[in-house]
Amino acid sequence: MHPIADYLNIHSASAGRFSPDGREVIYLSDETGTFQVWKVGVDGAGRAQLTQDRGERVMQAVWSPSEERLLFERDAGGNERWQILSMRPDGSETEPLVESSDHIHHFGDFAPDGKSFCYYANSRDVTHFDVYVCEFESRQSRLVFEGEGLNTVEAFSPDGKAILVRKHLSNVEQELFLIDIKGGARRKITTAPARYEHCRFAPDGTVFCLSDQGRDFLGVAQISPAKAALSWVVAEEWDVDLLDVASDGTIIAYALNRDGLSELVVKEVATGDEIELPEVGPWVITDLRFSLDGKTIAVSHHHATVNPNVTVIDLEAVAATQVTDASLATIDPAGFVAPELVRYPTFDGRTIPCFVSIPRVPPPAGGYPVIVDIHGGPESQRRPEFFAHFQYYLAQGYAVFSPNVRGSTGYGRAFQALDDVRRREDSVKDIGALFDFIRQDKRANPARVGLYGASYGGFMALAAAAAFPEHWAAAVDVVGVVNFRTFLEHTAPWRRRYRENEYGSLEADGEFLDGLSPIHHVDRISCPLLIIHGRNDSRVPVSEAEQLAAAVRKLGRVAELVIYPDEGHGITKRVNRLDCYPRVANFFKIWVFEGKKAPAPKPPQPPPVPAQPSLVVADGGRKPAVSAPPAAPGE
Repeated sequence: MHPIADYLNIHSASAGRFSPDGREVIYLSDETGTFQVWKVGVDGAGRAQLTQDRGERVMQAVWSPSEERLLFERDAGGNERWQILSMRPDGSETEPLVESSDHIHHFGDFAPDGKSFCYYANSRDVTHFDVYVCEFESRQSRLVFEGEGLNTVEAFSPDGKAILVRKHLSNVEQELFLIDIKGGARRKITTAPARYEHCRFAPDGTVFCLSDQGRDFLGVAQISPAKAALSWVVAEEWDVDLLDVASDGTIIAYALNRDGLSELVVKEVATGDEIELPEVGPWVITDLRFSLDGKTIAVSHHHATVNPNVTVIDLEAVAATQVTDASLATIDPAGFVAPELVRYPTFDGRTIPCFVSIPRVPPPAGGYPVIVDIHGGPESQRRPEFFAHFQYYLAQGYAVFSPNVRGSTGYGRAFQALDDVRRREDSVKDIGALFDFIRQDKRANPARVGLYGASYGGFMALAAAAAFPEHWAAAVDVVGVVNFRTFLEHTAPWRRRYRENEYGSLEADGEFLDGLSPIHHVDRISCPLLIIHGRNDSRVPVSEAEQLAAAVRKLGRVAELVIYPDEGHGITKRVNRLDCYPRVANFFKIWVFEGKKAPAPKPPQPPPVPAQPSLVVADGGRKPAVSAPPAAPGE
């Protein structure tokens, strides 16, 4: 049986982008331990690494239409302060183009002639994102749109004279503006706030995008900027979650999210006829892009039983070629488990979608121990995706239940809004209802159920541990929200207004948010906790983890805290994951699989002298973690 480290050495490849001549694809791979830029031919030959792994990740890479250079974004220590750099297509002559270590920069689009590009950044004020154009020859940036809040760049117009800007009013409502580059004039081309995503220009200046204007689900819309008129190209009763448009505007490619699985569709715009595709999948598609000539599509995909890779689809030959070969290390994929989709009843008569994965190994006496996996977001969706650590747990004999509680995406705008502000506790009740469902499943052992959640999922795991303390054998919180007051006060300044749209504001809802925060209910959390965080987290500050560990241990209960000094919102570097996830596996092994019982808590007492620190600091594996001996429960 393989140790978890073997599973964590499985690689990933994604975000394919064609060269201007369509002969090569650049993509991101974590083969070296962090995501770097690689290049491969469309036949899968000639693979080469372009960016050097200096311990820092690359987020995206794009190929200039002039073929003279590539642009990519890199941060430092997981701090999400992205800088834009340039290099030649062979990986040489790397240099920064837009750089300020105190600010965030995100690439938008190349001008049609390839001589400049647009981006958005919070350089003027850390709470606001403005739009800039940078000329390659001069390396000078010019402010072309100044606005409040988050303003993101979508695309250059076909004539290169304007930029399409998306102004974010909330996490689910935006407006689209056309900005004249020379004069700065702005014109709104949408008539109502809604979601407008994956915007692409057609040669005639019309805009294709995903939108839910007046609808419950995201569809493919076409907007005429001159009239600010929107018409529907695709309007299904499922979300369309990815879109690209061929450069001549005649065909579109999109991914339909049908109960979590992706259905790839390529369609002629004029007739609505679907173009024949090779048989592929099952896939969860994470990215898709046309080549410049519109004859091929690069599709990034994975599935619960297939690690992430990039496939090139030739529309003329109706053929698919997987051009990347992300390693499975020593693991035989025949042992991977695909989930089944079920729906369980909850407290108000609704049903909640849930992916259930059952091990191939025979169950122990009493049934399989269970890990309840709660997704983050909160606007996100658990899909039949590939997670190496969950495949390890399944091989070990755990069942994994992954619910999409109310508030999740993928099931319509109305379902997504069911947990907003004062209804937040209803989503926690959905986790309580899931335990009732698990208890009725004869394959599972209801006495050995653990919680696992990251980011918002970390909050949900902690909230469920407090709301239903008798249900859980253990809980793992990764970069989770613990105290909504301190979270909103200390999250990155530009994020606060958008998080308050979802959670409520401190001014109007402060008392409610205090009551919702797990930090004020730690006396009800009886199961052991493992708390994991990145020191450089700009979304959920590390102080959230520190205050939780201190509060739980003050009550004499089991809490282990692990902080990675070179990570941010999540544990992304393989060297850190090789330290983190074995800790999680061992934690679940003791408290869930083996069913060790946590001693009854003792009354709070002064710390012993000398005090034993409760903090475990991992340094990314470059030297042994500094770790205090685990304190005995109750100390």
